[in-house]
Amino acid sequence: MQTFDKPPTDDLGRPKQGKNAKFLVSDRQLLWHGARIGTLYVGKEVTFQNDLFRLLLILLTGLALLFFVLALWFSHLMARKAIIPIAKAYAKQREFVADASRELRTPLSVMLTSIEALQLEESIDSDPFSKNVLNGMKEEVNSITKLAGELLHLARSDSGEFELDRSVFNLSEAAARAISKLQPLAQAKDIDIELHASHELTVNWDAEKLSQLLILLIDNAIKTGQGHRTRIACREQGKRGSLFHYRSEGSWDRH
Repeated sequence: MQTFDKPPTDDLGRPKQGKNAKFLVSDRQLLWHGARIGTLYVGKEVTFQNDLFRLLLILLTGLALLFFVLALWFSHLMARKAIIPIAKAYAKQREFVADASRELRTPLSVMLTSIEALQLEESIDSDPFSKNVLNGMKEEVNSITKLAGELLHLARSDSGEFELDRSVFNLSEAAARAISKLQPLAQAKDIDIELHASHELTVNWDAEKLSQLLILLIDNAIKTGQGHRTRIACREQGKRGSLFHYRSEGSWDRH
């Protein structure tokens, strides 16, 4: 709808078009002796109110977006502040484990060298008790040395510095060594462990880590098996690598 308030005219005397305006219009029928003779229209200009409402809508939308961005930034800032102490504590713990494992290597090496030097003494061979004590001490020192190395590997893996010591080795021999370590546990539960693997099966991986994995799998087979026989099978699976199976009471599990 157009509104004109003494509008200027063109060359032909017609009023020029004015600006757009908004009106609220109501109508009412005019009746005479029950017959409709016309319609009365009453309107009020609300251009200012309409423009003000649109401006407020744009302003409120902008404020909502602004507060949303501020809330995201504030929550991110608070989350970082809350995580910083945890990250520092975790970093200190990782550094402590790595430093402790490195520091333990020197005294353990000295102890192992001293024990081996004592075992070379001729008097030790004639004393079975001292020989057994030194052998036990040597085994314990080797176990602690291995544990320190595993702690160092764990700290490096947490920091993203972990690397596999890859080498080509015989998988069946590694599985046989893992089974031999767990034979006492299997015998205690009256379980016979059988290994089925090709002697020519080789893998290129970390021998120590694979040995630990085999021990975990075989230990799980012994503890969860309900029969008197557990069969361990290793076979090649194309280019993907090798698969391990164990069976107890007729059920196979693949790893």
